[in-house]
Amino acid sequence: MLRALSDGAVILMVEKVRKALRRTSGEFDEEIEALIMAAYDDLQTGGYEASEPDAPLPPLVERGITVYCKAHFGFCDDADRYAKIYEQIKCTLSIADIGRK
Repeated sequence: MLRALSDGAVILMVEKVRKALRRTSGEFDEEIEALIMAAYDDLQTGGYEASEPDAPLPPLVERGITVYCKAHFGFCDDADRYAKIYEQIKCTLSIADIGRK
């Protein structure tokens, strides 16, 4: 069963991803939030298990979400490179004991 990110975690990740995408306004926040949720769900289907709904995200999970967003946001010439990096992070999380119960 997939766990949803807490509202606080989503807000924090939107701010972090917006900075990573070099966006200063909230104009794209809805799209960024959708990408964050898609990345989080994808990491979970790939084997990452969130320990608790309100627990802070491990740094590697945050990085995976950020890289996923950079790969899928659509304004980047390096999208393929970021997609490969994301897949590597996803693979690492699937076999690592990060965030497991």
